Amino acid sequence: MVCVLRLIQSSFFLIFASLLLAGCGGAPGTVGSDDLVAKISFVSATPDYLTLAGQGGVEQSVVSFKVTDQYGAALGGVGVTFELSDDVGGARLSTTRASTGFDGEVNTVVSSGTAPVALYVTATIDGTHIQSFSDEISISTSGFSASSFSLSVIISDEVTGSSEPYDYYGNPYNPVTNGSLRIESAGELGGIEAELQMIVTDQFGHKVRDGAKVTIVSPMAGLVRPSACIVADGICQATWTSTSGSGYGIGDHVILLAYASGAESFDDVNGNNIYDEGEQFVDFHEAFADENFNGMYDLGEFFVDANSNGVFDAVGNGVWDGPCLTDSCAGQDSTIIWNTLVLELGSCPEDGCSAN
Repeated sequence: MVCVLRLIQSSFFLIFASLLLAGCGGAPGTVGSDDLVAKISFVSATPDYLTLAGQGGVEQSVVSFKVTDQYGAALGGVGVTFELSDDVGGARLSTTRASTGFDGEVNTVVSSGTAPVALYVTATIDGTHIQSFSDEISISTSGFSASSFSLSVIISDEVTGSSEPYDYYGNPYNPVTNGSLRIESAGELGGIEAELQMIVTDQFGHKVRDGAKVTIVSPMAGLVRPSACIVADGICQATWTSTSGSGYGIGDHVILLAYASGAESFDDVNGNNIYDEGEQFVDFHEAFADENFNGMYDLGEFFVDANSNGVFDAVGNGVWDGPCLTDSCAGQDSTIIWNTLVLELGSCPEDGCSAN
């Protein structure tokens, strides 16, 4: 009789344990069928922008997913397999399989390689076809490129092309620049606004990291707000406002200068994504505003004294400046890159003047 009772107790315990595991979605690390799990969801990729390996920036992103049952409750102990969409340049995952914690979350780490690419992570619950995809993770250089550093005005009813061509020194990448934009009423009234926009990329045409800053100055006339615009999704914006009593009036031209720390542009002849000795590059000298529009710097014009020597240096340092990815680099890790824009101060329209 005692043996029979013990057998019944053991059988009852096994049945109870089996039911308990079934109610929790199966034994740890496995899922019996697709029906027992509602979904696996992408949680975050932090950060979602990585620099190329070896450039000294952030090179790893933690990618998280969460597994829940059909009622939305977290499932722990569930095995998940990860796959990277592209391994170009040596991009890789820290692990290709892991199990969820008690909170249902599971992580892997993406490490950047040496090639620019946009990629994502696929997470699949083991033993099922249930999967989820991360948001895009961009891998690129760490900063601005001189060839893609553009200052412009957002077109509106108050902004038109200039009535006459205007030659001036733009920057070392485009030394002879022609044209300007006419801001209606700005030659007669203070408080007339023009929306400025910087579109900035790295050398591969990818957006630079959010939070990077570009300084914009208007040394001849007008007010720029903010003076240092913050890049978000590859763009930063500021507002130029006309000021009365500046000594400039209808038909006059004023020059704006935008500058930031970045890398000089170069011709990547061998396609290895880094500067190699002998490749051609544009050597940037110190930034200045060509206020009299004669194509050169003149004493008294605004300039950025990058080396703090108290004088304008009209010639670059003769070597490429940018992130060093070789054993030795003659140049600096970055330099001041810049661009300019000319505005023409327009008259009021026929129906009268009105400030913004």
